Amino acid sequence: MKIVRYGIFCLLMMTAGSCVTARQTEAYYGKIEESAYLRNDRNSMLSQIDIVPFVINHFTERETGDSRRPKAVVINYDGCRADMLTLLSPETSAVFSNAAEGGLYLMYTGGEGDRIQNTRTAPGFTTQFTGEWARGESGHGVFNNGLIKKDEPRTHLVLLAEKGYRTAFHFLWGAYRTIFSSDRKYCRENNLPVEWNRCRPPVEMRDNPDEALFTEVIERISREGKDEVDFLTCIFENTDLAGHHYGFSPESDPYRQALFEIDSYAVRIINAIKNRTTYADEDWLILISTDHGGLRLTHGGQSVYERTVWVSSNKEWK
Repeated sequence: MKIVRYGIFCLLMMTAGSCVTARQTEAYYGKIEESAYLRNDRNSMLSQIDIVPFVINHFTERETGDSRRPKAVVINYDGCRADMLTLLSPETSAVFSNAAEGGLYLMYTGGEGDRIQNTRTAPGFTTQFTGEWARGESGHGVFNNGLIKKDEPRTHLVLLAEKGYRTAFHFLWGAYRTIFSSDRKYCRENNLPVEWNRCRPPVEMRDNPDEALFTEVIERISREGKDEVDFLTCIFENTDLAGHHYGFSPESDPYRQALFEIDSYAVRIINAIKNRTTYADEDWLILISTDHGGLRLTHGGQSVYERTVWVSSNKEWK
């Protein structure tokens, strides 16, 4: 677990131009840390770059004698602030039922030190997919929206495909095809089993494209046989869209409703996994996470509201 000390974290936010006061920061974390499911706190946050090695290790670091086939899914709620989780029901939500088996962890995005990056969608998810920040010699290069990822580092989708696993990415935002164009080309040239599935909602679902994405993910997760998927990641967008239109805040009713709807999709995705006829012979890692938070109607800065993200895991983080 990567540790970032509270004082250093606050200094990062202050030097990056954050206007959030110490009292506001204390109130923000104080509310979040009341959760009984939380396995860490502001003093021991994970880094967003920790997701890739955790996923890869699930496939490669197997316990002796475990013959189950490793599988994994990462379900993303785009732009979901950490304090929004306090609105979810511990009894019925996907985030908390999943965390009951492993844990709910605070995490930070937006880079660190001389590798600070915007807390926007493209940098956040490219970091989540590559395990690297944008800047630096090993960086992925996507430090803002509108940029294309460098050839290296490769995404977890590609790394697992090179090990013989079938992987899939389901998304709505067409920009991901451009952002990951180097990986897509690499997969074509090397005949790797990676699916880049942009969802194009039918007319009857265009008012709620997340529903169309959910339908596609359920179908792909439920498929069994020679073309079944081993690792799937997907991104639901309505939380981010509602935040931009109505505010990234627990007081914003559309933002709350978007979270409740996406969380209900995640519940059904997890149920679909557990209803697979081969589930007993499979070892599933299930992660639910996000790319960034938000402040008022936007995100991209270094405030505590934008930098603090989270991950729900059905397995203890090691």
